[in-house]
Amino acid sequence: MDVDGVRTPRRWLPDLVWAAGTLAYVTAVASRSSVGVAGVVATDRYQVSAADLSTLMVVQFAIYAAAQIPVGVALDRFGSRKVLTTGMAVIALGQVAMALAPTFPLAVFARLLVGIGDAATWISVVRLVAAWFPNHRVALFTQISAAIGQTGQIVSAVPVLGLLTTRGWTAAFGALGISSLIIGIVIALLVRDYPADRQDLTANLASRPPLKVALHGVVTTPGAWLGFFTHWSTLFTANTFVMLWGLPFLTQGHGMPSAAVGAFLTVCSFVSVGLGPLVGWVTGRFPHRRAHLSLAFISFIILGWVVFLIPDDPASTWRLALLAAAIGLGGPACAVGFDLARTAVPFYSIGSASGFVNVGGYTACLLGVWLVGLVLDWRTDAAVRSLDDYRMAFAALGLVMAIGLTGFFVSWWRTNLRAKAGT
Repeated sequence: MDVDGVRTPRRWLPDLVWAAGTLAYVTAVASRSSVGVAGVVATDRYQVSAADLSTLMVVQFAIYAAAQIPVGVALDRFGSRKVLTTGMAVIALGQVAMALAPTFPLAVFARLLVGIGDAATWISVVRLVAAWFPNHRVALFTQISAAIGQTGQIVSAVPVLGLLTTRGWTAAFGALGISSLIIGIVIALLVRDYPADRQDLTANLASRPPLKVALHGVVTTPGAWLGFFTHWSTLFTANTFVMLWGLPFLTQGHGMPSAAVGAFLTVCSFVSVGLGPLVGWVTGRFPHRRAHLSLAFISFIILGWVVFLIPDDPASTWRLALLAAAIGLGGPACAVGFDLARTAVPFYSIGSASGFVNVGGYTACLLGVWLVGLVLDWRTDAAVRSLDDYRMAFAALGLVMAIGLTGFFVSWWRTNLRAKAGT
């Protein structure tokens, strides 16, 4: 059977490889979010403040962003199977270290390991999908992978939290470490980098230039920059909200009980999972309109935040619903950035390009988290802030969005110029 001019392997093999890779991503997301459900216990265990505890998350995401380019280069050099297996092993080591860490500095080191291992997962899955599925299905399966991956948050919120409360800290993080090691073994046994009969990919990889030349090709490709700024502009508001500042904004600023905030964040997750396949289908159906679609997604995200922030009274239900849609759209919309970069570079550079794109959203996220905290501290040093304080702080995210939109339009313009020139 031929698909897009390429003879496909046995029908079940792509699905098996994809399922194994996606399972690794679920495990990585569960490990990534495990500290969030253990926050109260961690505070007691290490006798640290909430501000100190946030260091665990900031360090983890900082190393995640910093590792993207090196991991991407390794991915292009060694392939998804080896990088995914190594990533799972590093996550396992980090979680076991977390389970046994007697002091806070050692816990920070453990989260560094988890962040490095986590950095290897998503872009490896992106490369696997590009290798094992025809072009018209890549965007859809990338979105489905992202949507399934977010169930890792449910894993950390239910069974991991259950172990934490019933069996204790060591059992909970130890179980995550053992699970990661088992998934790594599954990856080593089942995953292959690309179909054996994909002669086009074999030839492409054989023509791979030296590392310096390949990296230069990525960072000078307008389509890679378009993916970078798409990822930047769509992801950072959602992550800034979910990672750190959403709960205090809604509880202190809007007077919502913690249970209601938890329900709201759950709704955001379900919206993201539900929208993912739809976004993937649309972008796969209209590949030449991906930049237009990205701009529409960014515009909706901006609209949701503007409508939520402008009124100076506690949020109404319909405004919360619009905000949930804007936050939920961020995850699926940012994945379009990977698709834009994928089609702009040769297959031998997909790992580097995907890592480059991933740097965009997480750099913007760290900048957003820092900026909100800076404005809050500037407004007041009180432990409990007012709604106006939070409105001003979140409005400052407009600066980060302005950077993203400027880069988006410049990259789009340069991409069109290159397309017209036929290069």
